[in-house]
Amino acid sequence: MIPLLSIQIIESYDFHIKKYKETRTIGFILAAAGGVSLITGLVISTEDALWDAMGDAFVDGEGEAGLKFNGFMIGGVCASLASIPFFMKADEHKKKANLLLGTSQSTFNNTNFSAPKNIGITIVIPID
Repeated sequence: MIPLLSIQIIESYDFHIKKYKETRTIGFILAAAGGVSLITGLVISTEDALWDAMGDAFVDGEGEAGLKFNGFMIGGVCASLASIPFFMKADEHKKKANLLLGTSQSTFNNTNFSAPKNIGITIVIPID
């Protein structure tokens, strides 16, 4: 009989803290890039609208500044929305890490040992 190989992933506190930091950093990068892109799009759109309004004012006497949506604005909103799942996943990793912090896991020769969160000593003093 051929023994089946089993791969067991031992989740540890360090693993989840590392994943928490990585996903949170990716979320911050996406949110910041989205914000910068959105502001850039607003500046470009506003600048174009002001120049168009000034040109219209010189031609027909009525200038109107309208906001135009461009790729920077749409990309900024999309990048900002895309950062939300990364923050949610980072929160999940933080919760798992805090749960694993409650019980310490040790491995020695592929044998797992786990210690309870609270270790105490009970002293019984008989009162006569």
